[in-house]
Formats: sequence, C-alpha cells, structure tokens
Amino acid sequence: MPYNEFDPKKYKRIFDNMYGSGKFDAGMSQAREVGKTTAQAEFEKDMYAKRLKDAQDAAMAAAEAAQAETDYQDETGQSVDDLVSEFRKDKEESSRSGISSYYNNQTKQLNKGRSLARKPVEEIFPGAVPSLRDNPNLNAWEKMKLFGG
Repeated sequence: MPYNEFDPKKYKRIFDNMYGSGKFDAGMSQAREVGKTTAQAEFEKDMYAKRLKDAQDAAMAAAEAAQAETDYQDETGQSVDDLVSEFRKDKEESSRSGISSYYNNQTKQLNKGRSLARKPVEEIFPGAVPSLRDNPNLNAWEKMKLFGG
C-alpha cells in the first residue's frame, strides 16, 4: 500500500504504549515550543544585526560630517556655525531692503480712491506698477542682486 498521509493516531498509540499515556502530546507540545523559540531567536538575531548596521551607518555618517566640517574649518579658518550665522544675518539684511515696501507703496497710490468692488490696477494693467529699475530708493548693490549685473 502506497504512503498517502501521516497518521498521527497510529504513532500516538505506539508512543503511548512505549512511554506511557500523554507522552506523545507532551513531546509534540515541547517540539512546537522548541521550534517557536528557535524561530524567535533567529528573528531577533536578524533584527539585532539590522539595528547594529543602522547604528554603524549613522556613526559613519556623523564621523564623515565632522571630518568635512574640520576640513572646511582648516581651509577657511571659519567654522560652519559662523558660516550659518553669517548666512542668516545676510538673509535678514536682504529682507529689510525697501523692495517690498516700494511695491506696496506704489500699488496703494495707484489704487487710491478705487472702490473695493473694482479690480486692482495691477490686474487690469500689469505694467501700471513702475519697474524696479526706475526705483530711486534702490542702491547699486540691490539693483545688482535683482538684475544680475
């Protein structure tokens, strides 16, 4: 007769006769537990290896960034923090220029006396607001920054 399927009842009966009743179920339960803990250990080992690799990568990136910062500081004599504060100061100074206030003043003057129901002048005539090139309040540096020349 060909082998069709595993018959646990047959082997349970044999095992119980050899070792006593209930030993087959206890052995199967213990085998399941061993398999489960082995799988959990493998999973935890893989997770630990992944966390370790991520930590090593982060440490390597931090070391590279620190090395790049010290190289920059050696070349220029200026720290990155100084460079960042200088950039922020320049940005703050450029935002204080009179460009936005110039546009606001010009549009207010052109829209003076118009009702709120009507469209603003700059929507009707796009060139109605004078060009920045004609602004007498801009110094040469601001014009060069705006127009690239």
